[in-house]
Amino acid sequence: MAGSIAESVMLGAAAYIEAEWHRRAIAAGTEPAGMAIAQRYLADNAVDTAVMVGHRLINFVVRAARTTPETRNQLGAIKDLAYLGPQYIPFITDHRNAWLSLNAEVIKLLRKTLPPLHANSLDILKELIDSPEWVAAVDIRAENFHRWRKEHESVAGVDQNSGNATDLYDANGNFTGRSVHTRRRSHTISDGLTERTTLVAGCSVKRVAAAAEAILDDTLNIVLPRIEGGFTLAIDHAGGSRQTVRLTGGGPAQTPSI
Repeated sequence: MAGSIAESVMLGAAAYIEAEWHRRAIAAGTEPAGMAIAQRYLADNAVDTAVMVGHRLINFVVRAARTTPETRNQLGAIKDLAYLGPQYIPFITDHRNAWLSLNAEVIKLLRKTLPPLHANSLDILKELIDSPEWVAAVDIRAENFHRWRKEHESVAGVDQNSGNATDLYDANGNFTGRSVHTRRRSHTISDGLTERTTLVAGCSVKRVAAAAEAILDDTLNIVLPRIEGGFTLAIDHAGGSRQTVRLTGGGPAQTPSI
């Protein structure tokens, strides 16, 4: 799960870099202005990825906590989390209800339930959702998914302000129809949205990446060594393509290679 989080952060960063590349190329005149549609698409995807990573982080924290049977039972006793009963296996189950959403109410609920050992990770999550970068990202994603997603600035077409209509009558004064005269024009409803989305994409990916790093550090250095049957993880960063991982605690020491 940690690997999935890290990969998604990299994918979001790659999408943002591509969006920024288009922005600069358009500004320099080395590619057509219409390529700003690609810029908007990539920025939207980077924003979506940042939000998805945030939701995955809270599930990472809870699933790590649930490796302790006592914590698993406490969570399963809560009405809103009843589906997280003792039968729920933290890092195996694919049950759709086992995935929590990252929001203030869920964090508040977890503060009342999880042991103090996990308080720092919950603080990191709360700081994330309170940050202006997260708020801006969620607002853009909500507009794209649930509200009226505005057309791109370079899209041209006919709207209520692009022409006029004239009623038509025959020689006897009877209404026979309407003549509509239109002109093609660029939409103005989303002026500046591509630039703003690109900026939000970069800021949100960086903010979520920082939160992910902080939570992974807290999990590895504070949580895992202290939970029941806990263990420590040491990685040999010696040169070459081979790294050795040493696990201690939670049973006999192991030395798997990755």
